[in-house]
Amino acid sequence: MKHNNIIIVIIISIISLIACQNGTDKHKASTPKLKMVAIPAVYSTKEARETYIANHFWDVMDFADSSYLNDKLSLDVHYSSYINNLRKFPANLAKTSLEKFTISVLKANKPLKEYLLEIIEKSLYDPNSGLRNESFYITVLKTIISNEEFDPTLKERYKEQLQLALKNNPGEIANDFKYTTIKGRQTNLHSLPKKYTLVMFYEPNCPACEASLEYFSDNTVIASKSFNMLAVYTGDNLDEWKKSAKNFKPYWIVAHDNDMAITMERLYDRRPSPSFYLLDKNRKVILKDALTQDVIYEISKILQPQ
Repeated sequence: MKHNNIIIVIIISIISLIACQNGTDKHKASTPKLKMVAIPAVYSTKEARETYIANHFWDVMDFADSSYLNDKLSLDVHYSSYINNLRKFPANLAKTSLEKFTISVLKANKPLKEYLLEIIEKSLYDPNSGLRNESFYITVLKTIISNEEFDPTLKERYKEQLQLALKNNPGEIANDFKYTTIKGRQTNLHSLPKKYTLVMFYEPNCPACEASLEYFSDNTVIASKSFNMLAVYTGDNLDEWKKSAKNFKPYWIVAHDNDMAITMERLYDRRPSPSFYLLDKNRKVILKDALTQDVIYEISKILQPQ
C-alpha cells in the first residue's frame, strides 16, 4: 500500500512538471515575435530603403495585442532599433515616421499604450537616456496633444513638456536672464560682449559638472578670446556656489541667477546638470542642452573652419 502511494505521488509530480512546462511553452508561444522589417529587393537605393523602413518598421506589430508585454525586453530592443534607425534618416522622414508610430500607440490596447508612452518618454526625454532626442520628442508631444481622444488631464502634462521643449531651440534667440557674478557684478546674458557665448548651467558638488570642467581645461581652444564663458548656478545655496567658484579657470564668468527667474519662469530646461547652450554672436542658439564633447567639437569648427 505504501509502495502504491509513493508511485501515485511520483505520477502526480511528473504530471505537474509536464503541466508547468507546457504552460511555459504556451506562454512563450502566446507572445508574438517582433522581427525586423524585411525590405523588398525592388527598393534598391539608400533613399528608397530608408523610406520603406520608416514607413513599415511597425507593420510587424498588432497594437491591439497586449501580449507583447509578456516579453518587454524584446519590445524594448525593437523600439531602440527603431529610434536608432530614425537618427540616420533625413529629419522630415523621421518626423513623418514618428507621427505615424505615435498615432498607432495612441490607438493601442490600453496596457500596451501606457507602456509604450512610458518608454518613449524615458528614452527621448529623460536627461540620462542615451537615446535622448528633443526634436523627436517634440514630434511625439505635438501628435499626442493634437489627438482629441487622449485623456485631457494627462494631456496637460504633455503640454507643459512641449512648452519647455520649444524654448531656446537652435536658430532662435536665447532667452535673456539677469545674473550676479562671483565678484558681485550684476548684469544679463544679452549684455555680454558680441562674441560667441557658452552658457553652462551647473550645480555645485556635481561630479558630472566637475568632469566637464576637466574636459574643457584639457582643450585649450576654450580659452580663446572669441568666446564668453558663462557658468550659471540656478539654485539658492550661495555658500556652496561661492565654494564652487574655485573649480573654474579664470576665463569663466561664474554667476548665479539673481531672482531664480530661470527656474521660476522656466526660461531654460534645467533637468540635466550640467546643461550647455552654445550661442552665436547674435545670441542665436547653435547647440541646445548639448553634451560636453559635442560643444568642444562645435567650438573647434568655429575656431578652425574648413
